[in-house]
Amino acid sequence: MSRSASHKKIIVAAVVLVLLALIVAAYFSYTKKSRAVSVIVPAKPVQTLPAKLPAKPVVSYVSITGTMYHTIKITSKDPVTELAVLVGSDNIQTVFEINRIDAADIPPGRVLVVPNSFDDLSALSPFPATLASAADIPKLMIVSLQMQAFAIYDSGTLTRWGGVNTGKQSTPTPDQLYFANWKGKSVISSEDDSWVLPWYVNLDNTRGVSMHQYALPGYPASHACIRMFNTDAEWVYNWVDQWHVSDDGETVLSHGTPVLIFGQYGYGETAPWKKLAKDPNAATLSPATLETIVSANKEAIFIKS
Repeated sequence: MSRSASHKKIIVAAVVLVLLALIVAAYFSYTKKSRAVSVIVPAKPVQTLPAKLPAKPVVSYVSITGTMYHTIKITSKDPVTELAVLVGSDNIQTVFEINRIDAADIPPGRVLVVPNSFDDLSALSPFPATLASAADIPKLMIVSLQMQAFAIYDSGTLTRWGGVNTGKQSTPTPDQLYFANWKGKSVISSEDDSWVLPWYVNLDNTRGVSMHQYALPGYPASHACIRMFNTDAEWVYNWVDQWHVSDDGETVLSHGTPVLIFGQYGYGETAPWKKLAKDPNAATLSPATLETIVSANKEAIFIKS
């Protein structure tokens, strides 16, 4: 064999060995992969943001306009100034009287009932203009617990009316016939000596039931007394006649002005005056009912007059 032929055989053998080595390496690599334990890595959960809650519906205030009244919503902390713009300064007190509330108790957001016209204030009264049954009674004051209002009748003719706040449910104002006893321009309350009661008119000297100026929150809130606006309390104070007693104070010689308190307030119900925009007669008393009530008390009134 020639030297070149031998050299070629060596080269061929080397190539074959290399190929065999590659084939063996590939085989073991494949076997290793096929025997390996597959580890499944869970995919990261997709974080979905919670669905956005729907916004609460905004309930906008809608004024109610009726044949005689409409409603307004106070938006500021100064109801007097706001009302002066809306109804005029001269009519603010009438709005307070209709709503049985004073300025200090009107927060922003409070809805008030307002008359469409202020030309005829007698038309806004819960009481009739005349009472035939009271024509022969020189002076008569009537307080309706249901309507939270008072009326002044001079010989059966209505001369003044206004809003009041009477006793709360736990201490209601008794419904009965009273007579004005004594009065004082400024009296310390028997309930709390820190309470100063201007334009005080006593009705029951034993229980301390009386009429006077005090805060009106727009609902019955007193300890049985009749709370009045300052202008009304002063006027009533000057109008009523007080009793006359003997020098020793033991005997009543003549009784004062009769004050007839009647009816019942609907605690827990919507106040009548708050319905006026929808029903202009919601806070109106029946003339026939008043005539009957006054007639039933006339004998007692005349006996003590």
